[in-house]
Amino acid sequence: TAVKADVPVLGVCFGGQALAAALGGTVERSPRPEFGWFEIESSVPAIASGPWFQWHFDRFTAPGGATSLADSDSGVQAFRTGRSLGVQFHPELTTAILEGWLADADEAELRHLDGTPEGLLAETAEREEQARPHTDALVDHFLTTVAGLLPVSVRH
Repeated sequence: TAVKADVPVLGVCFGGQALAAALGGTVERSPRPEFGWFEIESSVPAIASGPWFQWHFDRFTAPGGATSLADSDSGVQAFRTGRSLGVQFHPELTTAILEGWLADADEAELRHLDGTPEGLLAETAEREEQARPHTDALVDHFLTTVAGLLPVSVRH
């Protein structure tokens, strides 16, 4: 409904899956769950190639007519259609957010960590400062280029 009404949508992880499914893409169990920092390859400068944080069992395919913007060995990581952008990864992640997720995680999720919760927290603390400008660029790209809401000269 939002897409039909030309309302910009940014779907993150499950939101990206829901956006893909609502527009005709598919969502399926990934052959390899991803919990931690994983490399992606991007075709647009606003979505940095390199490690992004993942926390999911599933993956999506881009809907028909959408442009795939980033992918990984597991599949599509970002797509654009009209004024909407769906991503499989978590650009919003901070150490504080991860602490909450780990506290609420079940055994199925924790089994898929590459290492320990403490190790993942330490890695995230090391990557957080480096990841912040990538998140800022992604949000700027969504607001200016995809959604067309703010002039390029507006920065935080």
